[in-house]
Order: sequence, then structure tokens, then C-alpha cells
Amino acid sequence: MFMAIPLKMFSDAAQAAEQVARELSDLIRSKPNAVLGLATGGTPLLLYRELIRMHREEGLSFAQVRTFNLDEYEGLAKDHVESYWHFMHQNLFHHIDIAAENIHLPSGTMPADEVEAHCQAYEDAIRAAGGIDYQILGIGRNGHIGFNEPGSTATSRTRRIELCSVTRGDAASAFGSIEQVPSHAITMGCGTILEAKCIALLAFGEHKAEIVKQALHGPVSDQVTASFLQQHGNTTFFLDAAAAGESQLWPKYSRNPQQNHGISRPLCAAHQGNFSKRHHSLAKFFSAEFFQIGNGNGTIQGKLSWACATQCA
Repeated sequence: MFMAIPLKMFSDAAQAAEQVARELSDLIRSKPNAVLGLATGGTPLLLYRELIRMHREEGLSFAQVRTFNLDEYEGLAKDHVESYWHFMHQNLFHHIDIAAENIHLPSGTMPADEVEAHCQAYEDAIRAAGGIDYQILGIGRNGHIGFNEPGSTATSRTRRIELCSVTRGDAASAFGSIEQVPSHAITMGCGTILEAKCIALLAFGEHKAEIVKQALHGPVSDQVTASFLQQHGNTTFFLDAAAAGESQLWPKYSRNPQQNHGISRPLCAAHQGNFSKRHHSLAKFFSAEFFQIGNGNGTIQGKLSWACATQCA
């Protein structure tokens, strides 16, 4: 059974990152040895900065937390500046109190005849940890999650994969040229990801709007592996206004609150002054029980009258 994926929209990426960080903080405080699935790239940077702030200023401890990253480039040693091992330590692990033995990333330097066994061991380690409690995802321009490129199946497991030209092209500036971007990677499979108890997909910027639309509203297809999240019962998309691409997303949802599956939207200037007028006309489509207002202090939840939602349009 496929369900509409709940989404939460915020005025900017920082506010979305703060909300996800708060959810992670609540999880860790209730379950100190929580298992987190982590992502790399530009999208989760604000999230990791907020987690570091929470550790330093609010006493959030990662001492017992276990982490598993989605993927790693093939052929890059841990100390390579573009390796995901280096990325995670520079942007998160070096700044919190996580134990080194609780950090897990696939290795990109396994001998060819040991890659399959390494991937199986990674799967086994996730299961031994009790499975992933909260998985962070981004989304590639071709709809990939992890490095599950078009053609990956919903049941795929951790494995070696060839990177497509779109993915390599997007990484070319970081490596200096597309020729320097590795042609392969090790990635968690879609099936591995879908076994996480809770999934948060973050997408920011207008350039992500079209692929977000396809993942949310398109057919479930191996050509957009993020669409497999429609089969997961506990996934939420956290979007900024640009990635939400309102004119594309809104017609899919019904005025009937029982069919809207928890959609979250900003309201009007009277309730959130920093949203532009282009948001206001959308409020009339939805029951106020499904609105959440992203602001600098997190997400304000509450019921507002239908009359208010319509009059502010």
C-alpha cells in the first residue's frame, strides 16, 4: 500500500535543520544508545551544526549513540579530503563525544574480492545494533537516496554500485573535474534504508523542487529511488519553501483533512510574518489542523479556524 508522504515546510533550511535536530535530540535523550543513519553532502551540514550546538550548549551526549553512514566513494582512503569518512569527522564526529567504535561507514578501499563480504558485514552490523532508529536522507537530482542510482531495486542491500553521469557531474566541482570523481561507490541499499524505523528526507533549494515532486507524487519506480519512500510507513520530507515548489505540490492534496496525511504548511503574515504573499493563497486549501508554522523557534503546532485560513488568502 502506498501512502502520501507527510511533509513539513519551513521558510529556510536552517529552520528545517533545527526541527530535525530537535527530533534527534528527543530520541537520544529517551534512548541514549540510539542508532542513527547519517548522510553526507551539503544538505545535512546545518543539521550537524545544530547537533554540535546542542552538544555544547544543551548537554546532548552522543557517548552511547551508534551511527551508520549511507555510503562511501570507492578508492578514497579515510584521510582523502573528499572521502565521507573525512567529511563526517570534520563536520560532526570531531565535535561531539561519540565513541570511535560506535562510528560505522562503508570502506571504499576494500580489495575487489572482499567487497561483497564487506557489504554483508555492514548489513550484519546494522542488524546487530538493533536496526536504524532514525535515518537521515538527502535526495539527488536524479532522485537517488544514498547512492542508489536509477535501476536500483526496492529490495537492494549494501553493495558496490556504478555512479551515473548526473551524480558524478554534481560532484565534479568538489573534485576539480568529472574525471577525478570516482566511478563507483559502496552504498546502503534501498531495502536497507527502508528498514529504518523513522526516516527524514531533507531537501533545500529550487533545484530540488522537481525531483521532490516526482518522489512525492510520481509512480513508485526504480528510476526515482526516493519514490520507494512512499512504501515506508514513517517517512517525513523536511523542505524549505523553494524545494517545496508550492504550485507543483499543492494540487495533489485534498481539502479533506482525512486525506492530507499530516501535511504541514505556513499560514499568513498574522501568524508568521516572514513568509511572502505567495504562500497565503495556498492556506485556503487545507484544514487548519494540518498546518505547522516554521519559525525561528521551531515549529508551532495548533488549530486555527478555517475562516482565518481563508481570509488570509
